[in-house]
Amino acid sequence: MGTALKEWGKFRNGEDYSLEEFYTLLCENIIQERQRVGGDWVVAQAVPTRKLRELVRSFLGPDLVFVVLDLETGLQEERLKPREGSYDLKYFDMKYEAAHDDEENTIDLKITREMDLENVVDNIMSKQNLI
Repeated sequence: MGTALKEWGKFRNGEDYSLEEFYTLLCENIIQERQRVGGDWVVAQAVPTRKLRELVRSFLGPDLVFVVLDLETGLQEERLKPREGSYDLKYFDMKYEAAHDDEENTIDLKITREMDLENVVDNIMSKQNLI
């Protein structure tokens, strides 16, 4: 896991990186815990590229749904600023690849300043035909 975490540091610093080991270990842990506990799961994890989303889906199955959040410029910093003591805002300035139209079970959600938490959740649920 140490090597995998070093790769996150490279990603964070804009260097060449390889996160396949990190996501493989993460998926193996999710599978193990899902077998132990059962049920439906939600995992909060930013997966930066389509290639890595495909890797995760290869482990966790085709029913996996990704929600790729695309925030207006500066919005993430605005929303995290009140909690600054807990977050290194530079960490959230990393570049993530947007979802592609042909990615199965992947929602690309543009979040604007006008949207609050309830709007975001309703938007995700409606895209999944859950409301």
